[in-house]
Amino acid sequence: MHRKLIIAALATPFISTAALAGIEIVPDPASKAAQPQSSLSVGVGVAHSAKAYLGYDERQSVIPMIEYNNAHIYFKGFELGYKLLEDQQRRWSVFIGASGEEFDASKSRKLRAFDDRDMSAMLGTRYRHASSWGVIDAKVAVDVSDNSDGSVASISYGYPIQANDDWMIMPRGFVKMMDSDYANYYYGVSEEEARTIGATAYQPGSSIKYGVELISSYQLNQDWQINAGARLQMLDSDLRDSPMVSDDNEVTFFTGVTYRFW
Repeated sequence: MHRKLIIAALATPFISTAALAGIEIVPDPASKAAQPQSSLSVGVGVAHSAKAYLGYDERQSVIPMIEYNNAHIYFKGFELGYKLLEDQQRRWSVFIGASGEEFDASKSRKLRAFDDRDMSAMLGTRYRHASSWGVIDAKVAVDVSDNSDGSVASISYGYPIQANDDWMIMPRGFVKMMDSDYANYYYGVSEEEARTIGATAYQPGSSIKYGVELISSYQLNQDWQINAGARLQMLDSDLRDSPMVSDDNEVTFFTGVTYRFW
C-alpha cells in the first residue's frame, strides 16, 4: 500500500454512532516526514440518522468538526487521546470520549414517559494497524460517567482505496460488543416505564451491534476537504427484543467540509 494511503487510513477512526463526524481529516498526500509537527482543522457537517428506538423521529444534526493532532495528543469529534505509540503503520493510544449512544424521550412519539439515557463518557485504550491488506481498529472502554457503569469493545476492518490523488474511499465492517450493564442502561426497560406502554420490564444481557460503513474523503486543495459517509448498523436479538426497539437496524448519513489551518 502506498505510504500516503497508510497515513490516511490511520487518520480515519471508527465512526461514532452519535454522528459520522468521526471521519478524520485525511492528511495531505505526502510522507509523514513532510507533515507538520501539529495540525488543526475546523469545519462543519450535517448528519441524518434513523435510530431503532420505538417511535423515534429521524434526526438531522449540524455538527462542528474539529481535529487537532500533534506528536503526542489528538482531539477529533468526540475523542481526546494520548498516543503511547505511533509510526507509519501503528497507533496505540489511551482516550476519553463520548459513547455515541443516547436516548432522548422527547424525540419518541411513543416513549415520552421514559427516562432519558444520556451519552456516557468512556475511558479506554485503542490500537490501529494499517498495512497492504487493510486497516484494523480495535478499542476497549469503560463508562466513567456513572450512567451505566458498563463497558464496550469494538473492532473494525477497512480497506482504503485511493481512487486518484485527491479522492479516498474506504469500505469497512465492524462489530461492537457491550456488556449487560451498558446494554441495560440504553435498552433496558424498568417496570414503571413498561407500564406506560403496556409491556413488561426487560433487561438485555451482553449484546452486539454490527454492520458496514462507507467513508469518502476528497481533497479540494491543500486546505479544503470534503468528507462523506454512510453506515448501516444491525442490532442483535437481545437488543431487538427490548420494548424500546421497533427496528433491527440503524442508518446514518453524513457529509461535511473542513479547512486545515496548519
